[in-house]
Amino acid sequence: MQDAAKEKEIVIKPCNHKQLAAAYGVSPKVLRTWLRPHQQQIGKRTGHKYSLEQLFLIFDKIGWPTKVSADKLLTSGASIPGYQPGSSDLN
Repeated sequence: MQDAAKEKEIVIKPCNHKQLAAAYGVSPKVLRTWLRPHQQQIGKRTGHKYSLEQLFLIFDKIGWPTKVSADKLLTSGASIPGYQPGSSDLN
């Protein structure tokens, strides 16, 4: 019972480059440097925002953000049950 209470469900929504950088706690320029080797796999953004598919590819390539901010990535979109902010795995 206690494990279920500790388990948080977060929700990811499409976000722009600046919001994603803020979630990682780095500048947009640093994030761009991190993403550059994976740009071909991630693909171009649609408009100004990364799609959910692109975000999950980014998380897979460079890890999950440790500084998850409710007003940056979380609120509506894809639900990730069992995700613990700051952990690198979904279990």
